[in-house]
Amino acid sequence: DPLLAAGATGMAVLQSFYNKATGQWNTDGWWNAACGLYATIDYCRITGTTIYLGDIPQTFAVAPLNNPDGTDGFVDGAYDDAGWWGITWVNAYDLTGDETYLEMAKSLFTAMTQGWTDVDGGGVVWETTNDYKEAIANELFLLLAASLHQRTPGDSSYLDWAEKEWTWFNGSGLINSEWLINDGLNSAGQNNGENTWTYNQGVIL
Repeated sequence: DPLLAAGATGMAVLQSFYNKATGQWNTDGWWNAACGLYATIDYCRITGTTIYLGDIPQTFAVAPLNNPDGTDGFVDGAYDDAGWWGITWVNAYDLTGDETYLEMAKSLFTAMTQGWTDVDGGGVVWETTNDYKEAIANELFLLLAASLHQRTPGDSSYLDWAEKEWTWFNGSGLINSEWLINDGLNSAGQNNGENTWTYNQGVIL
């Protein structure tokens, strides 16, 4: 299968950047490391490959000790970073069934709720040091809330948050007239017209 072969080649290259000492990928950033692990988990699940499974517990154990923000954990000063790690640990839970990963995702979601403010009518801010309402942080907050609800349906709080986030997001102005999502809101609480990053379209879909 040429697609399988291409995937194997890509994963081999990605793995060549993996640093077991840091639990991250050399030359990447903090949130990018979450995406690297997410892709690795997807590859293992789809292909049945087990050779890269060790990245999951290794990253879980040592990455928090090498958080570039100086924080001992997966949370740093950016709420979107917490969202990337949160959905990654949900993905790890789905593959392994290890509740430890699901509990980590829940704790990251709880951290993200601290970023919700009434400025601009709601939504999660980008960082702990500002009140910028950024699209990706809110998309990840929505995705993580919905994902946790699906896996813990007995806890309605995640569904409540997902619905609250989507109601705000849909009416926030972040979605422009071409049905694309711009980077965030300006100081007047309006769509700032900045880049329509591909990840903003992909995550919400």
